[in-house]
Amino acid sequence: MVDAAVLEQLRDIHLPDMVSPWPFALGWWIVIFIGIFGIFLINFSMKYYDNFLIRGQFLKELRCIQKEYKKDHRANYALQKIARTLKKAALYYYPRQVVASLHGDEWLKFLSATSKDLDIAGCEKLFKNALYQSSYKEDISHVFVLAHQWIKQQRPK
Repeated sequence: MVDAAVLEQLRDIHLPDMVSPWPFALGWWIVIFIGIFGIFLINFSMKYYDNFLIRGQFLKELRCIQKEYKKDHRANYALQKIARTLKKAALYYYPRQVVASLHGDEWLKFLSATSKDLDIAGCEKLFKNALYQSSYKEDISHVFVLAHQWIKQQRPK
């Protein structure tokens, strides 16, 4: 058996002090930083991707209008559709209170003011006159280029 003298030499069990979670170890700081950076990166990339998709839809709509125009050469009909597409794009990129009521000269000034190096004033005659004529025979291919460039220049606000 065990001697009583040996048993008396044993001491009680002492538990160590509780480990404090603060300050965090370097690894945890790195994990927190990567997590916060990841959240910002995902948020930014989702906004960029959404904008990319929506811009792509507007450009696809313009390409469809251009294909129709090449088939039937109905300029006034194509101009109406281009104007509608530009208005939808402007409503997406700018506040509704600013864009919704614009028409005529104010609309063209808005398009010119929100674009860089585009001669939208050159289309003034087309948008004022040809838009409302029953048949218009001039070539409007430059309007497609201007509308395409205007949409590509826009950034979400």
